Amino acid sequence: MSFVFKVLPFLVLVALLVFLLLTKRLNKKNILIVVVIFVCLWYASDKAGGLISPLFRKGSFETILAGQEFPNSYLGQMSLAENILETESAELCEELSDQYLKKACLAISDLDISQCKIIIEQDTFDWCIKQIASHTQNSGACHEIIDKEAEYYCFFNIAVSKEDPTICQGIEPIEYRPKRPHRDWCFMRIALKTEDKLICECIKEDRAYTDCNLRIDQAIRGSVEYNRLGEIPDICQKK
Repeated sequence: MSFVFKVLPFLVLVALLVFLLLTKRLNKKNILIVVVIFVCLWYASDKAGGLISPLFRKGSFETILAGQEFPNSYLGQMSLAENILETESAELCEELSDQYLKKACLAISDLDISQCKIIIEQDTFDWCIKQIASHTQNSGACHEIIDKEAEYYCFFNIAVSKEDPTICQGIEPIEYRPKRPHRDWCFMRIALKTEDKLICECIKEDRAYTDCNLRIDQAIRGSVEYNRLGEIPDICQKK
């Protein structure tokens, strides 16, 4: 919020008090009216750009709580935990009402997977492992995740972040989505990010292979050639 909005309620307060003092109308009734006007302006200023929240210290639980529509729901609590971790305010994990997310929050702040393993609620357990794996860029930890789709995103995000196609090899087919080429998508994302057509050779599904080459060619404005090399490059092999 702009500086004007921040100081406006105080300027009005001072102006009104000075006016009442000069006109000799400074009594309890008028002071009460001034206080009401000040509170209304303060509230309006907060809605217009946020006056109250900056008064809390940076990273305080009140600041993090602000803007949460359903703070006591599971998703609301997870959102709070993510915000706490983003502000590096681990001590605020204790403020979470969900006991499993509280444990996960503390585990993630300590980057300690062993603390995740005492969490018996599966979604929270998986989230805890995934967050630590992401923070430490340790793809090996992704194997600990129970939900296969969550495990996929764990491998995918680390592989793309490190631009390492060998990590994509850790992705296994998801039983309830057997036709979706999750591993190929991982290879494609790295190929597009690095604009390296050699990584497209790792892709098994023909349509995804063609799309990979086409999109890189469009990006670098090169020639369109989709003929496979015949041999799988070493970068496609699992380390």
